Amino acid sequence: GKYLASFPGSLVLVSHDLSLLATSVNNIAEISSGALLTYVSCDYDHYLSEKEFRAKAAQAEYDRNVAEAERLQAYIDKWGASATKA
Repeated sequence: GKYLASFPGSLVLVSHDLSLLATSVNNIAEISSGALLTYVSCDYDHYLSEKEFRAKAAQAEYDRNVAEAERLQAYIDKWGASATKA
């Protein structure tokens, strides 16, 4: 871990060894849902915190979208979708 942490270049490290990741990395790239997410100047513990924060933010946005869709559907159910009623 110490050698990798002091390595002056870049490398791709794929590992399930959490202690190795915690002591060796300072930038993390994650492929999620077909998108590349980068965590720059980020150790492994901070990455986990940021990942959890992003997941909670995404869930909150999803919940807001569902609530808005339900609100709009209730409006349509009440007033219909006719252009003459708008």
